[in-house]
Amino acid sequence: KNQPGKMRQGYFWAFYGCRQELFFHFSPSRSRVVLDDLLKDFTGVLLTDGYAAYESFIEGRTQITHAQCWTHSRRNFIQAGQIAPQQTEQVLKAIQQLYLVEKEAPLGSEELGKLRQRKSAQIVDALFSYLDKQVAESVFLPSNAFHKAAQYVLNRREPLSAFLDNPNIPLD
Repeated sequence: KNQPGKMRQGYFWAFYGCRQELFFHFSPSRSRVVLDDLLKDFTGVLLTDGYAAYESFIEGRTQITHAQCWTHSRRNFIQAGQIAPQQTEQVLKAIQQLYLVEKEAPLGSEELGKLRQRKSAQIVDALFSYLDKQVAESVFLPSNAFHKAAQYVLNRREPLSAFLDNPNIPLD
């Protein structure tokens, strides 16, 4: 119920299109219903952060490729840097290598697709293997920032790897 003088919470949903168009939608809700309304006829690649509403929205929609953002994954490790500096440094270097490959060819080019298969796929495989091992052999508690960051990435293996098969999908 609206009370005069009381601030209400709301959300801006930001959408960036393949033709560099921007769309901001304001909603009092952050629920999946907003996505159902706004993207009901959407087909193509949906690049998102790890918010669960996107996973729920995409479930069963074969006309949508879900890709997730490497920048969001990287951010979680930056926050873990003081707790596990050596492990964090290794992860951040791997993510940096992915971005360096992206600089070698234009987004959407056949050349970038080949570079991703030749270079980025190995980086991604090695990173997931490293994180699998860190979590399996970890002395960190589940509440530890590095452990949480590793789980965030491991739980999103498929959407984080989607860029490897499509040179049109950006890393972030």
